[in-house]
Amino acid sequence: MRLSSSRCRTIRLCRLEDRITPVSGQLDPTFGAGGIVTTHIGYASSDTGYDIATDATGNVLVAATVDNGSDTDIAVIRYSSAGALDTTFGIGGIAKFAVKASADDVPFDITVDASNRIMVAGSTGGAFGSNRDGFVARLTSAGALDPTLDGDGILVMDFGSNNDIAVAARVDAVSRLVVAGTTTANDCIVWRMNANGELDNSFDDDGKMAATFATCSDMTLDSTGRIIVGGDAGSSLAVARITDTGILDTTFDTDGKQSFNFGGSSVSGGSVAIDSLDRVIVGGTSLSTNNDFAVARLTTAGALDTTFDTDGLKTIAVGTLSDVARAVTVDSADRILIAGTISATSTTTDIGIVRLKSTGALDTAFSTDGKQTISFTGTDNGNAIALDATGRILVAGDTSASTITLTYDVAVARLTAAAGALDTTFNTDGKLTTELLGLTRAYGQASAIDSQGRIVVAGYAFNGTNDDVAVLRYTSAGMLDPTFGGDGIITFSFGSSDDCAYAVAIDASDRVIVAGQYDNGTTRDAAVARITATGVLDTTFSGDGKLTFAFGSTSDSANAIALDSFGKIVVAGTTGNFGSGDMAIARITTVGALDTTFSGDGKLTIDFGTFHDVATGVAVDSLGRIVASGYQFTNGVGYDFEIARIGSTGVLDTTFDSDGKQTVNFGTHDAIANALALDANDRPIMAGQTGNDVGVVRLTTAGAFDISFDGDGLASFSFGPFSTEQALGVKVDSSGRIVLAGNTDFDSFVARFTGTGALDSSFDYDGKRTLVIGSAESTANALAVDKSNRVVVAGVSQRFSGEGQVAVARFIGDAPASVAQVKVNDGSAQRSRVTNLTVTFDQTVTLPPNPADAFQLKRQNDNSNVALDATLVGDSVTLTFTGGPVEFGSLADGRYTLIVLASKVNGGTFDGDGDGIAGDDYVLASAASPNPPTNIFRLFGDADGNGQVTSSDFLAFRLAFLTTSPAFDSNGNGQVDSGDFLQFRLRFLQSV
Repeated sequence: MRLSSSRCRTIRLCRLEDRITPVSGQLDPTFGAGGIVTTHIGYASSDTGYDIATDATGNVLVAATVDNGSDTDIAVIRYSSAGALDTTFGIGGIAKFAVKASADDVPFDITVDASNRIMVAGSTGGAFGSNRDGFVARLTSAGALDPTLDGDGILVMDFGSNNDIAVAARVDAVSRLVVAGTTTANDCIVWRMNANGELDNSFDDDGKMAATFATCSDMTLDSTGRIIVGGDAGSSLAVARITDTGILDTTFDTDGKQSFNFGGSSVSGGSVAIDSLDRVIVGGTSLSTNNDFAVARLTTAGALDTTFDTDGLKTIAVGTLSDVARAVTVDSADRILIAGTISATSTTTDIGIVRLKSTGALDTAFSTDGKQTISFTGTDNGNAIALDATGRILVAGDTSASTITLTYDVAVARLTAAAGALDTTFNTDGKLTTELLGLTRAYGQASAIDSQGRIVVAGYAFNGTNDDVAVLRYTSAGMLDPTFGGDGIITFSFGSSDDCAYAVAIDASDRVIVAGQYDNGTTRDAAVARITATGVLDTTFSGDGKLTFAFGSTSDSANAIALDSFGKIVVAGTTGNFGSGDMAIARITTVGALDTTFSGDGKLTIDFGTFHDVATGVAVDSLGRIVASGYQFTNGVGYDFEIARIGSTGVLDTTFDSDGKQTVNFGTHDAIANALALDANDRPIMAGQTGNDVGVVRLTTAGAFDISFDGDGLASFSFGPFSTEQALGVKVDSSGRIVLAGNTDFDSFVARFTGTGALDSSFDYDGKRTLVIGSAESTANALAVDKSNRVVVAGVSQRFSGEGQVAVARFIGDAPASVAQVKVNDGSAQRSRVTNLTVTFDQTVTLPPNPADAFQLKRQNDNSNVALDATLVGDSVTLTFTGGPVEFGSLADGRYTLIVLASKVNGGTFDGDGDGIAGDDYVLASAASPNPPTNIFRLFGDADGNGQVTSSDFLAFRLAFLTTSPAFDSNGNGQVDSGDFLQFRLRFLQSV
């Protein structure tokens, strides 16, 4: 790792010239492109790779800055061992986060713990030199901030000065987090924390200690857990060793500190490493005429090690002009590697790497002379070095093609362990560039979840001239899905001007249907498109995957979408200009044509008799009726909610509030409905804004206010007396709770109501919470709820006026129910008669009206089904047998498979395989091994349940003979008699 200025740069690596004979120190052609990869991750300016590490599976991780257009954020990039962006990490291989909003965040160190969690340390705040704090962040192995560290994955540390920098973070042998940094006063500060971020009071009494010997540039731990910090003190390199209790180790140069220079020349730096003998290696730059790499080795006692180049000190000239060393490491053979920036000309710089033998001599097995130069584009800097598990050498930094604009990309290269050549198994040539640049204007407007739990977001993005429709699909783990359109994103246009998607739905084949608006050059029309599950426009839909149509001669828009039970597409929106607009509905066939069985031409407009009507939500109920909701504006009066219900043929349903229409107001406040949902009883729920508050309405199926919802059918809430908020999405989860999402002032929010209309205190304590998606203003425009009742919101993170990025967030849902126990009969081992099963869930569940519909019991011998009766009491179901392979109320001899159907338990949120994700059936298949606790089989006469009828069972039968023992009453006549003995004798010495 290294310290540097706060420039944000991009990574770009360029191919080196071909090497004929691979020797140690050459670029590894199995990595990237000739050993090099570059990645652009910023807004339009500079990205810099500050540190590099590898994880337990050989992935390469780089900590970098990313320019968001106004300040810098943190980016962690993960490449596979082959040098390709690892799309299972973050979004497309990149995880970005802001430590503080509107602040320059810079990482200086990255490390990976034993659980493959990633620690990043750095600095955040204003301009360097004022108002900055240190920070450490921890990410999960999937690239999400880890909330087990200080609640949100980020811990900001104030070292007590105006310019605090955390330079390194390490995890010790007992999982404590050690962070080192420096202050304005050039003090070295070390903090030690427990894994959750709490200060460890066993370390210098309060978890913090200061060593006032030098600035701190780097930190590492030796084999005994002692802390080694390095830096510079004036014109010298300096190093200190700190004990496990947080005091300077006086066995290290008598006072725990050591400093030295190189022949009278000033020196800067202080990168540290430990070799196999716990000797301390300190790297830096000797500030001579041209500046050279400098390295020193100290004994474990803290003295300069005279077995290293005779005096413990070594300087190396790498380029012909100035060289700056920024990082040092040690390989398994105790060879020392130094990386930095070298200057061959006055206008360009390259990355330079040096390898020294343990004796301090240049290692000529490495690139023939112990030195290697890597050139990317023009101005290149080497900032970090690391070794993977096979000894291959990784360097990271930045590169810029222009010496004028100095816009930088992150640069990564890998050298072979023996030959030092670029590794072509990494991104084909050992090099990689990654574009982290966000679209100038991209908005997520709608979201849905497909049958595989993948999250689909639809909206629009600026293409440089106008807006195109944009559709993104994420895996359930939150990464862009490369099986959709190649990279998880597709964009397309309906015409040559602005196109927007406002709504999205997923059909039974996981095809994505979007609805919105397009500019035909004169006015705007409604637009619908269908996309295959692989992310291409579906040409079986309207010939090219796209359909546009007009409701009238003025401006039209499709704002909402739903699918009926036949797969037909229903869209709702508005037609007409403001002041003369009506609610508009259309139904489209599965092949992409207007459905003429609906209102004669597939289209219907509804006038509520007001100044302007707009539909913002649509749904299809269980009877195929279409429900559309939105708002109306009456000149001189204001805004109110409005809703209509239409029969399947396109005629207003007069059983709904007598004329098919209903208007809702909230007293004197303006009220705008932005979203609609139907609950399991087909009751409509509208959500939006009333005055400055969130407003929610539930109606009965007859169109009246539902007084079982908050007393009058109306509910509202606010986040504060001076805030303004509105709901933009509403859903009903499998437990009948109402979930809302929207925005409040400059943040997004999510809220949940119980079915009775009260804020649900089991959701974030008070039923509502705000969130910032990204680093600045954000809006949650869309909402979805998955099978585990996890709430997914999508929208935009606005960096500054007119520019934004698609943003997605997911909240933890309910723990899905699973099977805790299956008991045969009373739980005893006997399998002579099996008359009932008891299935106990780990929580109270809801089942169909006939609970037996949630279960299947099959005999494996002939795959025949047992007819069941089921009784649900609390969290347990007792199954009895009414038909099939059944004899006198008992299962017939054989082995059986029990299945609990996920789709029938808790509305489909049952977790059959116990992996925490809903949607899988529970399957208990009887095994041939005797008597597992829940093995379901029956063999008459098997008293001990071992799957065989033997002499021990005969003894039990003899004791029961001429009694009323139910276990041996084969024919159910109430007595164990000669007929039962005949059945026992037929099975004697048999097994099942």
